[in-house]
Amino acid sequence: MTDYLQYLVAAIQENTRDMTGLECRVKNRKVRLDSSIPSGVAVVIGITGGKSGVIIVSTDRATAKNLGEKIYFGQPIEDEFVMDVMAEFTNIISGNTITKINNCESSLNLKIAPPSVAKGDNLRVLSPGVKADIIEIDVVVGQMVAGIGFEQE
Repeated sequence: MTDYLQYLVAAIQENTRDMTGLECRVKNRKVRLDSSIPSGVAVVIGITGGKSGVIIVSTDRATAKNLGEKIYFGQPIEDEFVMDVMAEFTNIISGNTITKINNCESSLNLKIAPPSVAKGDNLRVLSPGVKADIIEIDVVVGQMVAGIGFEQE
């Protein structure tokens, strides 16, 4: 069984550095039968192709805003724009992750779906039937939680 989380970690580290100039560090790794991530802003990207699954990136609102402002070269961004920035940030990370997986396992021919974004208090994102590997990530401006999982066969 392939450890798909390694590709997500590499993509997050590369894209965070390239887009914000910040380094990030992986803290904890967990395996969950669902891909629930409680937090303030969550972006979910579906995976299709030879396997079906999801990539999720979640963070609190303050960290999302801080990341967004770093992406936009320190310019302040409005709260309603934060969700758009996080959706695009996660879309780029997801595309990079799927490219890495397809480069190693081309027969999967994986693709990503457009992002879905949710925000709120006590947020819980579920993908029934998906076993996800979840990581906690420290960035100078806050913390993120990310995961990748596929439907169980």
